[in-house]
Amino acid sequence: MPEHLTRPVQEKFSLDEGEVSLTIPSRLSPESYKDLEDRLSIFLRGVKRRAEAHNRLANMFKDDDEEAAN
Repeated sequence: MPEHLTRPVQEKFSLDEGEVSLTIPSRLSPESYKDLEDRLSIFLRGVKRRAEAHNRLANMFKDDDEEAAN
């Protein structure tokens, strides 16, 4: 099989906080695609929880700083 059909697919993009990199096999069975979809969904739920917790913590410190300034 030609190398370009077996080489992993890589996606990289930047967010304000840093670079995101994903690597997957170039060919996936329908079952593997569904497994990947499910795992990414779980992963993204965890990322969302961490982002929300970070924002709550940042807002707590912001409120403390505003109170100290008054």
